[in-house]
Amino acid sequence: MDKYKLELRHRALATEFIPERHERFLAKIAGLDSPWNLAGIGPLPDIGSELLVTVALGKIFGVGVKGRLTYVYRSVGYLEDNAQYDDSLFIEFAPGDISIDKIIEILPVYISGFECYRATLHNWAVTRSDWPGLVEACDKTGRDLNGRDGVYRINVINYFDRELCKRAFLLSPEEIFERLDGKVQSVSLVHDGIFMVYSSKELNRHQFQGVDSVVRSLLEKESGRL
Repeated sequence: MDKYKLELRHRALATEFIPERHERFLAKIAGLDSPWNLAGIGPLPDIGSELLVTVALGKIFGVGVKGRLTYVYRSVGYLEDNAQYDDSLFIEFAPGDISIDKIIEILPVYISGFECYRATLHNWAVTRSDWPGLVEACDKTGRDLNGRDGVYRINVINYFDRELCKRAFLLSPEEIFERLDGKVQSVSLVHDGIFMVYSSKELNRHQFQGVDSVVRSLLEKESGRL
């Protein structure tokens, strides 16, 4: 059975205090319906001497849905410009447990609230099959090609902020909007970045895998720079 994984990432900053950032996130999503407002999340544990603090989200979303919210340790000497130093939020579910339409509805609020630089909906089997090629490409280039430096696979739902658009595609969010508007289900400028929905339909694994080449061809056709 296929599994979906909703992933959101934030570039952690040494100047941020974790409790304040957490409260800011919860305040921004408070207007959403339960369970998406995370009203039952409870207090955030103290990070103590650890390098991260994690809160499980499974009990909030119910049977069959797993999730976790993670904040990393803040220090000028520790943080680097790499995705392993991101704050992150993951929600894993089977097709049908959460509707794609619901993901599309809440995600712009989460993107703004979590102050994302990237967000996406994975088909976990496709992402797992990408792993050997991704590791090889990262080792070859020395770049974080599916984190802060690039987009290894464009999925059915994606958000990229301005900096990631520049690093991954050599394009601005506005340029990406111009190339995709009217050619995918929806595309919009959100949180100084681009939010793209290729399709809200339940796609099988083969269809999901084909989204990347279709979208990249649309960008290449216009820009000639990818």
